[in-house]
Amino acid sequence: MTAALPVIAVATSVASAYGKIQAGKAQQKAFAAQAEQAAMQATQARVQARSEALKFRRQGVEVLDRIVRTNATINARAGAGGIDPFSGSAKSLQQFALAKGGIEFFTAEDNEAITTLMGEQRAKQFMHQAATLTMRGNQAMKSAKFDALVSLGQAAMSGAKLLPGAPTDPNAFQSGFTKQGQMVDFL
Repeated sequence: MTAALPVIAVATSVASAYGKIQAGKAQQKAFAAQAEQAAMQATQARVQARSEALKFRRQGVEVLDRIVRTNATINARAGAGGIDPFSGSAKSLQQFALAKGGIEFFTAEDNEAITTLMGEQRAKQFMHQAATLTMRGNQAMKSAKFDALVSLGQAAMSGAKLLPGAPTDPNAFQSGFTKQGQMVDFL
C-alpha cells in the first residue's frame, strides 16, 4: 500500500492538472463566445447607424425637391400674373425659399454625418470589448496552464518525499539543501 502512495499522489495531481487545463479551455471558449457577440454588436451598430444616416440623406433630398417645387410654383404664378419671375419680389421669394431650404438641407447633411460617426464610435467600443474579452480568454488559458504546472510540480515534490531513501528534512525540498548545507540528490 505504501508503494502505491506515490503513484496515487502523482495520478491525482495529473488528473487535477488536466482538470485545470480543461477549465481554462472552457473559460477561454466562453470569453471567445462573448467576444464574438461583441463583434456582432459592432456590426449591428454600424448597420443601424447607416440606416439612420440614410434617413437623414432622404430628408435632405426631400428638402431639395421642395425647393425646386417652390421655385417652380413662384415662377408659374409670377408668369401667370404677367410679372418677370427672375426679378423683383418673385426673385426675392425664390432666394428666401432657397435660403430656408439650404439650412434644412445642411442640417440633414450634418445629422447624417453625426449619426454615422456615432455609430462608428459605438462599433469601436464593441470591438474594444471584443478584444478585451479575447485577451481575458487567452489569459485564463495561460493561468490554467500555469496552475496545472504548479500542481504537477507539487505532485512531484510530494511523490519524491514518499520514495524510499528520500530526505526527511522538509526544508530540503524547498531549498535543495539540507540543514547541514549538503546538496540534496533528488535522483
